[in-house]
Amino acid sequence: GVTRGHAVLGVSEACIATYPGDLAVALVAFDAEVDLGERKLKVEDFFLAPGATAEQEHDIRPGEVIRAIEIPGSAAARRSTYIKVRDRQSYEFAAASAAVGLELESDGRTVRDIRVALGGVATKPWRVRAVEDALRGKALDEATVREASELAMEGAVDHGANHYKIALAPRVIARAILKLGETA
Repeated sequence: GVTRGHAVLGVSEACIATYPGDLAVALVAFDAEVDLGERKLKVEDFFLAPGATAEQEHDIRPGEVIRAIEIPGSAAARRSTYIKVRDRQSYEFAAASAAVGLELESDGRTVRDIRVALGGVATKPWRVRAVEDALRGKALDEATVREASELAMEGAVDHGANHYKIALAPRVIARAILKLGETA
């Protein structure tokens, strides 16, 4: 079970550690930016995949300080949720989590905009645009949502005991999207 909590996305020869936080997952889903004074970066770009430099987790340069985090307004952010699945109820990192925002067309069933980011399964907060692209313009029904959610695991690599995350993450995404669809 040594690899049970490790990442399946964004891994490299240098690192398979999972990004442990929750807040940054939601920030990535909603295109938040980090204000570093002289420059701004999307939170998604601020956190770095390990590549050959696993010791460099973020793109902050000497002398820079995070001055602010800005989250642009969007209809998808107004109807959003965060679902976290973990082994224990408290004091536990996510086995898989999903931050999802949803905007529907006036018919109440067609996806106008959707934002999806994953936690607990990657080396950094992981935006899953393939799921977003597959659902935008489609009717929000369970079969379509479940099929699109599977796209989140494209390129996933298991290391033994963490294989369950490849099945779990799409289920967490689908659950979050369907939950938001019920509130339409």
